[in-house]
Amino acid sequence: MEFENYTTKQKIEKITFDKLNLLVGRSGAGKTQILKTLSSYIAVASSESTISSIQFEGYFEAEFFMPLPITDDDFKERKVSWKIYTDKMKNIVREYELYRLSYGVSKEILLIDDEEIIHRTKDNLLINRKENVPISPEQSALSVFKDAQKISYIRANLFSIVSYYHQMNAMNDIDKVTFEQIKNQFYRINNDNYDSYLSKTKMRTFLFFYPVLIQIYVMKKYDIALFNEFLLRLQNIFPSIEDVKIDSLNDTNYFTLFIKENGKWISKESISSGMLKSIYILAITTFSIDGNVILLDELENSLGVNCLDEITSYIVNEADNATQFILTSHHPYIINNIPEKYWHIVSQNDGIISSKKANDVGISTVNNRQDRFFQLINYMQRQ
Repeated sequence: MEFENYTTKQKIEKITFDKLNLLVGRSGAGKTQILKTLSSYIAVASSESTISSIQFEGYFEAEFFMPLPITDDDFKERKVSWKIYTDKMKNIVREYELYRLSYGVSKEILLIDDEEIIHRTKDNLLINRKENVPISPEQSALSVFKDAQKISYIRANLFSIVSYYHQMNAMNDIDKVTFEQIKNQFYRINNDNYDSYLSKTKMRTFLFFYPVLIQIYVMKKYDIALFNEFLLRLQNIFPSIEDVKIDSLNDTNYFTLFIKENGKWISKESISSGMLKSIYILAITTFSIDGNVILLDELENSLGVNCLDEITSYIVNEADNATQFILTSHHPYIINNIPEKYWHIVSQNDGIISSKKANDVGISTVNNRQDRFFQLINYMQRQ
């Protein structure tokens, strides 16, 4: 990905991600900004939300690889490139926002293996080189034309990213009306024969959009084997936990998380922040499917000493499979237990955020893990 805010002059120089990525750097270097920027644009492309959160003139580009259909039964991994530009838009006016500058999409291009699928300007829109009626500048063409075959696969792929913003409210209680609506949606998916691999994949793909409370509820109801795998991982860290469930709070209109200890159910409000963070991370890693991307900021926050080892190991193991992780951390234990070949050393100078791989600055030239960590600290201080 790469990004530039023309209004503030902030820039993120091109960064290439591996299957496992640990962004390290001094406070204020731009690690969290990378996650926020990526998350904001992915939300614009994958959902029906507007670009209201992007109130500046700027440019963003993401390039990734994913399997796309060649025929109905044949898929091939292909390179996808998506570019989007925003600019001031005189024709976006709302009564309640008279004093706010409005911005919209001025240009958008989607390429698949260098073949142009979307070409959009302020006045024209071409889909597969055919002219279409221009759409609102407040929306991405990827989100509007979600039924077109190639675009639908790309959107679904972006939809399965656990963004920076997901972890902010993933453990919040859910009101009963919303909970029942989501339950009914997954009930319909289950009626498609959930025992089939396709239906399981469909179920878990949609799950990633929803809070972890929904993920736990659906897995316990429709895939008890996978739920038990999650529960076993949790019990490896917290042996006292006997079970987990999502249920309504007495005399309220909300569903919340409960854990069972010593035969008694304990609600979320009495659960430690470290246990809640562990439940969140273990749920999204256990329930992930091939191709999922998980963004986690400040991985160590709220995690106790008893959690760090297991959580870091699970993440490294999952990255060896088919889940991609983009993490940030300051904690020596986490940094030392993720191979240095996955370190991205982030720095910021005059608003320009850049990153370098640890291997490229010579940090991997020593064998001792502790020495590599001190090399990293010294390098960041020089930066």
